[in-house]
Amino acid sequence: LAPKILSPSSILCVPRTLIHCAVDRCAQESCKQVADRYVEHEFVIIFLDLVLHKHQAYRHILFNRLDYQETLISPRILQLSFFVVLLDAYHKTQLRHMGGWGELASVTHWQGYTPTLESWKEFGVLLVHSVVQLALYVFALVWAAKLYFRAKYSFVKYNYLVMAIILSNFGRGFLLLLMIWDYDDPYTFGAIVELFIFSSNIVAIQVWMDQSTWVSVAITSVGWAARFMFTFVVQYAFAFRPTMGLLSPVRNSTTL
Repeated sequence: LAPKILSPSSILCVPRTLIHCAVDRCAQESCKQVADRYVEHEFVIIFLDLVLHKHQAYRHILFNRLDYQETLISPRILQLSFFVVLLDAYHKTQLRHMGGWGELASVTHWQGYTPTLESWKEFGVLLVHSVVQLALYVFALVWAAKLYFRAKYSFVKYNYLVMAIILSNFGRGFLLLLMIWDYDDPYTFGAIVELFIFSSNIVAIQVWMDQSTWVSVAITSVGWAARFMFTFVVQYAFAFRPTMGLLSPVRNSTTL
């Protein structure tokens, strides 16, 4: 897919040597823009542009970097989804309103420490919670997109919408910082990450839909409403409150 040119391009990079190639340009004389400038960029540059919400970076990853998928999800995206739910489950262990697990024990208390079986069981429950939450979120977004597109197009590749949603959740990787530094208020840090992911979802959905920003915001809001509703039901209707945490015995045995 050629992001900002006047005519489609089937070749993104014309080989010149075994190592180098020349990026393809639009065939129209009035355009002559590069079909996909990210072909010759390092992944670090692409990642930074994803952080900056550059539409062309999302187009490059979705349509030009990943192998074409007729109906399935790219294996790389599936790997990313596992990473996303794993970090989301860990994030839930760091929320003060879910047990106050935010403070880390000193390094000396880690020596020879192994989380208890009860802690692992509870983390498993949180992992299932994150998987169901992500699945419900994706389902709600696909449902909202189908309602919007059903009167316009007879054929839409919704598997690319799913991949766009999961890709735009890459911001959960910033939750790794919770494992490195001790934050006084992990809930605030997590809220900032959630806000970043929300805006990334809007950009990714807009890239896939090629519609106005407000349409993307509306569809994204449907998914987040379903996500929050599920969390509300789990926390309040079923009164589920995690109390163990993988580090709780360490934290309870030391003065923080």
